[in-house]
Amino acid sequence: MFISDQFSYNCLKLFHRWINSLSYSKRNRLGQKLGSLVFEKLKIRQKEAKKNIELAFPKAPKSFHNRILKKLHHHFGIMLVDALCAEKVSKKEGMIIEGKNKLNAAYEEKKGLILISGHFGNWELIPTWLAINGYEITTVFQRQSNRGANLFFKELRNNLGTSPVYQSTSVTKLIRHLRNGKILILASDQNAGIKGEFVDFFNHPASTPRGADVLHKKTGAPIITAFCYRESNGRYTLKFDKLPDNNEVSIMRRFTSILETEIRSRPYQYFWFHRRWKSKPIE
Repeated sequence: MFISDQFSYNCLKLFHRWINSLSYSKRNRLGQKLGSLVFEKLKIRQKEAKKNIELAFPKAPKSFHNRILKKLHHHFGIMLVDALCAEKVSKKEGMIIEGKNKLNAAYEEKKGLILISGHFGNWELIPTWLAINGYEITTVFQRQSNRGANLFFKELRNNLGTSPVYQSTSVTKLIRHLRNGKILILASDQNAGIKGEFVDFFNHPASTPRGADVLHKKTGAPIITAFCYRESNGRYTLKFDKLPDNNEVSIMRRFTSILETEIRSRPYQYFWFHRRWKSKPIE
């Protein structure tokens, strides 16, 4: 690694150690301050986020757009801090779990399980909770451009038992994980370019990864949706559900519709910074 990468790695290690020593209330205040700093000073991808919020809620007044934008920054400041304390949050601070019976019923089929989620709430807590509670899982995640940060997050996920693999992992290897009875966790809401399936997302066509659809057809593994959102009291609810059966509607359309419903209930908890509508369908 370059010196700059090593510096990033060491800083993240120190920051991780420090915030895990903080109480819940101190962590919460820190997260809000980080969010405010980015919102007021750094403004990273702020224009992109505002444009996406306006596109998703075109009939809402500007005051709504601005309020969601500010709350969005506060939420992701807290989310980042809590994600780095995922084990502590999952073990000691308590999470409300809904739909565990549906998760277990699918898991016990021994066909493997495809668990699909999106960049909503605190998605990083989902694999940690599963690993801590004894489920065999594999998490597909995106490689970081900074090699120091990439190494830190890969080590962190390995230490938590979430068995991370990169997005570039072949379909054959992912199928092997499923046939070994594991839960394969996929975030299925980022722009997938012209090769993705275009589905309506807030009434606009959005390119969506086909991975869950392809793997389900090849293995017959059941599909469960998972969303972990932050309640008004600061605690988290982790909700599992079976993807509704409907052969007339594709898997990705069904999932995206459910994701949109979740986002509409808590719009400030979605990762609007991503260029979700970047790709356009070929006419």
